[in-house]
Amino acid sequence: MTQVPTIETQRLVMRAPMLEDFEPLCAFYASARAEFVGGKMEPEQVWRHLAVEIGHWQMLGYGRWTLEEKETGKAAGIIGLWNPEGWPEPEIGWGLF
Repeated sequence: MTQVPTIETQRLVMRAPMLEDFEPLCAFYASARAEFVGGKMEPEQVWRHLAVEIGHWQMLGYGRWTLEEKETGKAAGIIGLWNPEGWPEPEIGWGLF
């Protein structure tokens, strides 16, 4: 099992995505901001997407981190390398909540 590294800055923690990120992701993918990352998603789709984010690390050894605000502990976004099967090439992807 891949151990996802944790990276900290002065204001943020970059950590492994986890089930606790489901509600913030649902809110993000229900908003107009989701237009720029594939469009709005229903909660069932968000759950599957979160499973892909978690599994990406396990299957490929790299992936996207959840950004967490140090001050509040709230998820603030997701960022990192993205290259699932069928994707044209690896890319850096992000979504800021």
